[in-house]
Amino acid sequence: MLSQVNIAEGIKKEAILEGEGQAAKILMESKSLCESLNSIAFSINHNKEQGGGQALKLRLSEQYIEAFNNILSKSNVLMVPEGASQGVTSPSNVASVI
Repeated sequence: MLSQVNIAEGIKKEAILEGEGQAAKILMESKSLCESLNSIAFSINHNKEQGGGQALKLRLSEQYIEAFNNILSKSNVLMVPEGASQGVTSPSNVASVI
């Protein structure tokens, strides 16, 4: 009976230590991300005349397009130009819209 209690206590302590380790890892990653973002913000604010803001906008646009393409490549979505549904009454008209 005592050995089962010891085993249970060991399993409990292992789970606690593992949880604490994961929490510490998340905290370290969060602090690192925060420091990185602060560094980027500082760099952009102090390099306005050198186009830091424009470079950021370009990079964010690139990431947006990449993410959008990733979503579209993995989904069953058909992208149709605005207003394309008007005037498409037969399959022969589809080619003229596209």
